Order: sequence, then C-alpha cells, then structure tokens
Amino acid sequence: MGRMGESLRNLLGKRRKMDYKEKLAQEIKHYDVLYESEEAKQKLAYETPAIWTNVDHHVDKKIWRVTGTRGMIRHISDFCNQLDSKATILTLGGGPCNLEINQLSPSLEGEYEIV
Repeated sequence: MGRMGESLRNLLGKRRKMDYKEKLAQEIKHYDVLYESEEAKQKLAYETPAIWTNVDHHVDKKIWRVTGTRGMIRHISDFCNQLDSKATILTLGGGPCNLEINQLSPSLEGEYEIV
C-alpha cells in the first residue's frame, strides 16, 4: 500500500465511534442549520442540491414507465388505497416528514400509519 493509502488507513483507524447520544446531537445540529430560515420552517422543507431535482425527475419517469402512475407520491397512495387492510408506511427520509404529512397523507383514503 502506498503512502497515501497508509495515511488514510491511519486516519480512519483513529476515528472514534460515536455513541447514540452523540449521533443524535449531531443530527439535531445538522437539521437546526437546515431549518434556520423562516421559509424552511413554514414549508417543513429545505433547499436541496440541484442534483436531487434531476434524480427525482428520472425516478418519476421510471415509475411512469413501469407502473403507469405519475410520481412517487401518487404511486404509493394508489398502492395503499387498494389495500384491504391498514397500510403501514415506513419513512426513511430525513427531516420532519414534509412529504408524508403534506403530500402523501391527504391522498390516502383508508386507514394508515406512518412510522
């Protein structure tokens, strides 16, 4: 391994693993910065990098080609609305659940739970 690889390994080897409380504090600090603006607080959303818009567009096109449904939110709500039982939706995103609260939940007709 070259000098650069050894330096990287030494650096990574010295990183201390954070415990849960430290990770939680780091997450809170991260989102405090993202939600500093009044607009972000009101919309429960923050500005994302331009690449995210591009990724979102490509995912929407793929969903349309495969399912015939326009967009991720519509696809999820259509699927949940055809269930005969309660829908349990696992959210994996960061932030205060803007998509789930403001976009998905109004289009759900049956009983559901977002976890």
